[in-house]
Amino acid sequence: MALLKLVGFGVLYLTLASCSSLSNIYNGEDDHRIHEAELAKKLEMPPNFIEPKDTNSLLTQSLSSVDLSEVDTIPSYQVEQIQVKSNLVERWIEFEGVDVKQVWAGLRQFVQQQGFDIAEERLDLGLIETQYAARIEHAPVEKELGALSRMLNSWRPELVSGIYDRYSLQVIDDTANKKVKVYIRHHMMQADSSQNTTDWLIRPYDTMMESLALYRAMVFFGATQLQAISEVETVAYYQEIYEGEELAGIVLAAPRSQAWDYLQAMVYRADWYVTATRPALYEIWLKTPENTPSSKGFFGRLFSGRDLPELVRLKLTPSESDADKTMLSLNVEEGGAPLNAEQRRHILTTLGLLEK
Repeated sequence: MALLKLVGFGVLYLTLASCSSLSNIYNGEDDHRIHEAELAKKLEMPPNFIEPKDTNSLLTQSLSSVDLSEVDTIPSYQVEQIQVKSNLVERWIEFEGVDVKQVWAGLRQFVQQQGFDIAEERLDLGLIETQYAARIEHAPVEKELGALSRMLNSWRPELVSGIYDRYSLQVIDDTANKKVKVYIRHHMMQADSSQNTTDWLIRPYDTMMESLALYRAMVFFGATQLQAISEVETVAYYQEIYEGEELAGIVLAAPRSQAWDYLQAMVYRADWYVTATRPALYEIWLKTPENTPSSKGFFGRLFSGRDLPELVRLKLTPSESDADKTMLSLNVEEGGAPLNAEQRRHILTTLGLLEK
């Protein structure tokens, strides 16, 4: 009897192993277990991007105590003069003392090393655009499944998907100053498969993904991890305004004309529906995502608990204390319920005007 049980267990094991192999063959995929060791070590998101004020994190301490040139694992071009520059609107990587074609060749290899296929490249325009790639993460199944379930499912990974990323890279040859500038812009798409059919939704870009791309590009071109973190750290071009303990708005570190261009650019990139633009009054009326047709899927349900009003007004006014600063306030239609601090923060964050 014991022998029969042993034989039965062996047959079950061989069946599961063959299913795994056949599944990989039919799907045109290589066995992830074979190539896992061959992949370059993934650069995890530095804690500075999640908690910019946390300067005593374990990763920061460990980076300060080792020779970083020995732990950078992805190939690099060892560019000596490389920095991240920024203004009110965006950030870019600035190379000095290197030919633009070398930067171009490095960027092509960089995006491919990050797992993106190139959809279009125009050297005459300095433009590289990638195709959308699925953002796939391993699910923490050990927290949800029992020991037996984990054993029976150990032959295949539990993957989470549904968000797709794409990048546009713009290369500018500043020959007058002997510099090359590279802008990296993120685009995002979401697949909502909760119904019988899949709805594909264009989502606002993620500033965190742009920061991560800048960081990885810096390391790829030869910067140490600590140097890359320092360069990519967001410079605060705004200050939060509070009325008592509630967030009332923000102050932008720019005159009103520049702040107006910045506000329009951020609204456009976040893909919010604009109902009215009044340049003479420096104000924009927006329809909140919960009240647009495209928000009826997963994204709309995700934030439906916030009960945002249908329309919100963003208005710029000069700072009374400093002519080089501009106040940004949020209001609703006359007679509507005023926004609370949580709603203001959610709107500003979703538009990319506040860091998450």
